[in-house]
Amino acid sequence: LYDDHKDAAEIRFNLASILFDVKKFDEASNHFYKIATTYPKSGEYTKDSAFNAVAALNTLIEAKTYKNIPEAGKAKDKLKIPGEKLKLVAAIDKFVELYPEDESSNAMRYVAAQTYFDYGHYDRSVKRFEIIVDEIPDTNQADAALKTILGFYADQKQWSKLQTTSRKFSSSKVAKKPENAVYI
Repeated sequence: LYDDHKDAAEIRFNLASILFDVKKFDEASNHFYKIATTYPKSGEYTKDSAFNAVAALNTLIEAKTYKNIPEAGKAKDKLKIPGEKLKLVAAIDKFVELYPEDESSNAMRYVAAQTYFDYGHYDRSVKRFEIIVDEIPDTNQADAALKTILGFYADQKQWSKLQTTSRKFSSSKVAKKPENAVYI
């Protein structure tokens, strides 16, 4: 495709939509992602493309069977994250970068953090969970993120990190919710 053509975004969007409809989700996501990263944020197809890149990859992932991984938070070492799941995280990051205030970005952020958590990349996942608590404290995702972090440190018997994190978030909006008071 000619990305500098005046109708390139529309042509690529239509191609991506057709690929999605015929269940070629990986190819569809590539085209949707290209639109989201190549054309201006104000572009007519940018937001739908950024969202659809996530949707296509999510659909692809849901249709696949993956090797068993340990229960969340129980991986002893970092496990290799499947390529399409890393692409999903990249697509989520692009959507959140472009549309941080969009309500659908809340759940997406959590999915990205949980992906790293599930595969034992705890340093990356905890950072992402902390950002969720800081940036979108009035959401269910922030509640779950805080509980995940604190629960992980408790399960791992990392008492100093548990104590430090509890103190860090003790005055946050998330911690002040009555239903979360027991965790802090």
